[in-house]
Amino acid sequence: MLASAVALLKYFGLDAADSLVPLLGGLLFLASGSLLVRSWPGRASGTRADTLALSLGIVGAVGVMASVFVEYEVGASLASVETSYWLEPVVAVASIGVALLLLTALGRPLTAAGVLLAVGAQTALHDVGVIVAAASGGSGVRAAGFIGLVGGALAASAGVRACRPSTKATNS
Repeated sequence: MLASAVALLKYFGLDAADSLVPLLGGLLFLASGSLLVRSWPGRASGTRADTLALSLGIVGAVGVMASVFVEYEVGASLASVETSYWLEPVVAVASIGVALLLLTALGRPLTAAGVLLAVGAQTALHDVGVIVAAASGGSGVRAAGFIGLVGGALAASAGVRACRPSTKATNS
């Protein structure tokens, strides 16, 4: 959300007061999330990171990052056009990375699951927009939108997997 607000500011400039509203909302959203993470109790005893969720998240992040460099329309990748096109996927990859840290090193699987679900779904929808924009532009659809769509879906599925309760066997 914050990356989109920055892109709006870059596109419309500081003269448009409407561009400041998403920026303020994004900053408040980020601040509330950081306060939630700070107030969360430490790692629950007996929890461990889910390797499937971790793998899905890593593959999803790689897919989203790869989509930036693959052609989305004839002769153009997101990296070859202006910043507002590639900023959102790069911020999504960074967010997935933070979620994977929350899942593994910080032991906060529910927070990680929420971040992965939100970022994965938003990235998948972003790449549906990339596909539609390339198709409606008349230049032909290329692989970037589909790669990003799969990457976003994998990140969201990592979030679904991460919010499942641990199935740790107990000895009786």
